[in-house]
Amino acid sequence: MLELNIPETEISYIDGHDSAGRPLIRLKTFPACTISLEHSLVSVSKWEAKFHKPFIESSKVIEGVQKGLTAEELKYYIKCMTITQNVKDDVYDRLSRDNWETIKKYIDDPMSATEFYDNRKGLNNDGTKNRSSNKKPLTTEVIYYMMFSNNIPKECEKWHLNRLMNLLGVFGTTNNPEKMSKKETQDYFMKMNARNRAKYHSKG
Repeated sequence: MLELNIPETEISYIDGHDSAGRPLIRLKTFPACTISLEHSLVSVSKWEAKFHKPFIESSKVIEGVQKGLTAEELKYYIKCMTITQNVKDDVYDRLSRDNWETIKKYIDDPMSATEFYDNRKGLNNDGTKNRSSNKKPLTTEVIYYMMFSNNIPKECEKWHLNRLMNLLGVFGTTNNPEKMSKKETQDYFMKMNARNRAKYHSKG
């Protein structure tokens, strides 16, 4: 989860005209606020439900701007990431350059110590075929299928997306053909989630 601090902002606007017809310029102050964001499979699912195209295929973050996304699409994804309730639209219009850089770094963070050394032709780091060898778009439904095929519980849809993709990569590139049973996998994730709840004092 990312906590983003949006600074106080003053915006000038025209509030009518004086007797000579000159515009009256006034200032409106928007208070500072903090919102919480999660770059997760859930967030991407919400975005894809609106725009009907793969997010992962088009979202390459370069210098704070996601290549292939319009300003409207990018702004909407930040809204999809937001888990803070009742955030006003003006908050997203007031994101500073530092805010955008922080979001970029958060989205890019691998959130894992796992590295993949399997460079077989046609494989990405997550163990899936790359676009040149597999033309099927990597939509959220495909990722959910990969999760459920490997008995990864639905709760992991709230993980940072890169961490989830790394986990899928472990399943995809491991040399051990034997998978844990569904019960073994569920027990493993129940224990892991319990440790995380105790560590971070959270309910989820």
